[in-house]
Amino acid sequence: MLEICQNCHQNPPVRDAPFPFLTYEDTQGVYFRTTLRWERMAQVIEPDEPLHMPPRTATDVPQLTDPQLQTLRSWFAACTPPEPEGSGCDKGESP
Repeated sequence: MLEICQNCHQNPPVRDAPFPFLTYEDTQGVYFRTTLRWERMAQVIEPDEPLHMPPRTATDVPQLTDPQLQTLRSWFAACTPPEPEGSGCDKGESP
């Protein structure tokens, strides 16, 4: 999935991507008003989303496979809501 999302969401972002997605913290920023980036990510990866990502017009960027979509859906459900440091999905992460 890195080769798909980070094709544009790098630092600095390219191809008009609005922000990088290189770290967990990148997903926790505000996208618009009260919507967090991860919440918007969860919407735009869905195949029936009108503003689907990656863009269908980007012929050099592959679309997410079904297993990749399921991995992301599971991650959004389990890991994206903020947890106290040292718990949740970053438990055991080196500082």
